[in-house]
Amino acid sequence: MLVRVRMPDGTTLRLPVEPNDSVEQVVAKLRDTKKLDEDAGIKLFSDARFLSELLPLSATLKEHAVAHGDFLYVQGAMIDAKVPADNSGASASTERAASAARSASQGEPSPAGPSENRDHAANGRAHEFNSPELETAAEKRSTLSSHCRHGPRGMCEQCGGEPAETRSLGRCKHSPRGMCEHCMPKEDPRERYKRELEKWKGRNYAGTSIAVMEALEALQFKIKPQDSANVLAVSVDQSSANSFQAYLAHVGFSQQRFGFMYGTKTDDSVVMIEAIYEPPQCGDHEAYAPIAGTFDEQQSSAAAVLDERAQRIAEYLSMARMGVIFSAKPRKCILSGADVLFCAKCIVEEEERFGAEHAKSFVIINVALAADGSVMFEAYQLSDQCVEMYKAGVFLEEQKPNSGRVKTRDAVIVEGKETNSVHSEFFLISIPIRGHDSWLRCSFPVENRDLKPQGQDDVVRSVTKHKDVPFHEQLADYHQLLYLCNVFDLHTDMPTICDIALKKREPSDTEHGYKLMFDALASGTH
Repeated sequence: MLVRVRMPDGTTLRLPVEPNDSVEQVVAKLRDTKKLDEDAGIKLFSDARFLSELLPLSATLKEHAVAHGDFLYVQGAMIDAKVPADNSGASASTERAASAARSASQGEPSPAGPSENRDHAANGRAHEFNSPELETAAEKRSTLSSHCRHGPRGMCEQCGGEPAETRSLGRCKHSPRGMCEHCMPKEDPRERYKRELEKWKGRNYAGTSIAVMEALEALQFKIKPQDSANVLAVSVDQSSANSFQAYLAHVGFSQQRFGFMYGTKTDDSVVMIEAIYEPPQCGDHEAYAPIAGTFDEQQSSAAAVLDERAQRIAEYLSMARMGVIFSAKPRKCILSGADVLFCAKCIVEEEERFGAEHAKSFVIINVALAADGSVMFEAYQLSDQCVEMYKAGVFLEEQKPNSGRVKTRDAVIVEGKETNSVHSEFFLISIPIRGHDSWLRCSFPVENRDLKPQGQDDVVRSVTKHKDVPFHEQLADYHQLLYLCNVFDLHTDMPTICDIALKKREPSDTEHGYKLMFDALASGTH
């Protein structure tokens, strides 16, 4: 059977074990991965808060009631990241998140005030978003550059002989205009087989040429997990993450939600999430549900307009859509078939908008409420093969919202057998998740929330709260800028207003009218 082991850096390792394996044998298998620092000690727990250690070590997994697909949590340190063994901070913060969820479900006010909401756990297992011990990507910055297409952990012959720091970043020694075997333009091998089958279109393939039979076999996807992600890690603005989590706790997870994450990617392949936009949606307890693209044309059209507005404001702030975040009820799978289909669709849309290189940086964050009431943030990427299969139309359009099986239209090969159902974990690559404080605030009410709609009074409160800061800092709130689109023109006024916030400058003489209009709006006059 397989168990999912949450490592100290937040990644998830799928470990093959037997029910009769002892805890000591499982720890030995973890040592064999050469990823954990043995000097720091390795302890296994059955819960994310490190309260239930698997003891004694001689007891078997079956005796500890560990079944196929269950999560185990490691308390220790990684060899590379040197994450400290003391993870007690995550325990306290997840306890507060669990308390908020229980209070909301009982109709009681959350015990955490606005200041405490920022302390909610961003990762129920490994660390908080503001963990100071995690190594930042800037510390590993390399001055080398290349056009290599292999992933951030990839290697080519040009990488040999470089220091370990350079090799870990997958940097090549050749110049920015240089080429290696990974840089050369490659023809999609599937295209050649498709052209062969086009010759026989409309005819029966039975008894045809060997070339046709080879084409049919080659076009059948053989599922295999991807070794490494296309990015090193994702770092999320703490205020945005806590706001998303706090609202879920406020409604007692009775409505699953999703949002688009906007930000940038650093030279070290770390995705920086600065803001989260929550589109119009109609989710329920079972799963989130976008309104855009639904059967109701009027609502769908209105939602598409708001999505385009969010995209424009992000572009004015020099950001792009870098991923999606969504919540899920307690379930056995990490991502469901519906989640995989939705995320693959988003990746293809980004590829069409900004190109394949940008789309490879797309990240997924799953906010899950565990059975013990703790809230966990997990970060993943979809494999390149999964995206390729989506573009080829292999997946069925209807997928179950909480099943870990992805249904396919055509039979695929999984571990040597033909099947029309693939477990979603074959398509997932776990990535570390970190936290930072964005230059954009997240104090303005978030749009499209049923219980907390935006209004002009919110602008008044925001300006009153930040009246002693410069004008550009008063503007620097992504959700407030979205609200200002109701007053200022999106195409003529908002580019200038966003530029003032982005460049942290005072308005020029010709732009001073924007400040006067903003002050009038904040004072409640029209």
